[in-house]
Amino acid sequence: MNRAGTVILVASLLLFSLPFEFAIASENSSRECKIIVDWEEEWELDENFNYSPKISHRYVVQYIPPLEIGQSPNLVDFSATQTRNGENILSLDDLDIISAGGQIDIILNSTPMFKDYISISVDSVEASCNRDLGMTIWNQPMEDHEVTRETDWFLSGSESQNNQEITFEGRGWQKRTGDTLESNELGNGTLLLNIDSEIQNTLIDLNLDKVWLNETFDKTTIIQQDFEMSGSGLVSLANPNGEGLTINSNIYEAYVNRSYFEGEVSERIILNGDGHFSLDGGNNDSEGGFYGDIHIFEFETWDEDGFRRLQNTRLEGNATARLSGVSEEIFHS
Repeated sequence: MNRAGTVILVASLLLFSLPFEFAIASENSSRECKIIVDWEEEWELDENFNYSPKISHRYVVQYIPPLEIGQSPNLVDFSATQTRNGENILSLDDLDIISAGGQIDIILNSTPMFKDYISISVDSVEASCNRDLGMTIWNQPMEDHEVTRETDWFLSGSESQNNQEITFEGRGWQKRTGDTLESNELGNGTLLLNIDSEIQNTLIDLNLDKVWLNETFDKTTIIQQDFEMSGSGLVSLANPNGEGLTINSNIYEAYVNRSYFEGEVSERIILNGDGHFSLDGGNNDSEGGFYGDIHIFEFETWDEDGFRRLQNTRLEGNATARLSGVSEEIFHS
């Protein structure tokens, strides 16, 4: 399996931020203001009539206490910069502001990216405030806490002719005590494994109705991760040169355990199902070979740190052999 090629990705960009927010009351008012991140994902239609997601890069300035009904901030002045690779990528045409309903909406005509740094300042008669944000991919709270959470995961990896993908939607809780962050989530997802070798090509495609995801972090470094998965799907086993035994099975019971600990990946797969098989290209139209139904199919593998520790395949079923001579064909079951 592919230890070195494994990459973990979060399904969506986690937003923000440096927790710096300054609220300054004006000399003539007891009000303060604060800047709230109000990002939103929108769908836009391109010239080929295909929809694609787009981040609405928006911030809201709120006043405390709120302005009276029908009152709007006066003499509003604001500035914004978005620094990427040491340069501000925003121009005056990229900044839009709407002052209405007792608050201010600031829209930046740009898309946030990892490692961007955004600074926003707002000044009005009522109050002034500013905020700085640093864009990051993972931003767990560092203080002790215990909360519920909901996440989407996409995990993929490839090495040589092998690749794998796991998708996961889960809900659960997380708890931080000191530098240790633990999370446990239950959900569902999919698993795709495509493993090619000189001996056998293996394709496993599963729908997972139950997935446990357990993780442990030291500060922001992942120490341990465990996926425990069960479901059903399809599996195909074939010889790379098209000869020998070919198996196509419907899997009604699948169990997969995938663990990561201190840089090493261990994966165990147990499958049970039925299906059909052929030997040496045998089928209803061939001139030779075996073909038949599988009543019992059992498949088990165990890979650890890039090495296969165990592989076991068991078949029970009926087969038909087609033997062709010069002037006759013989069937034998």
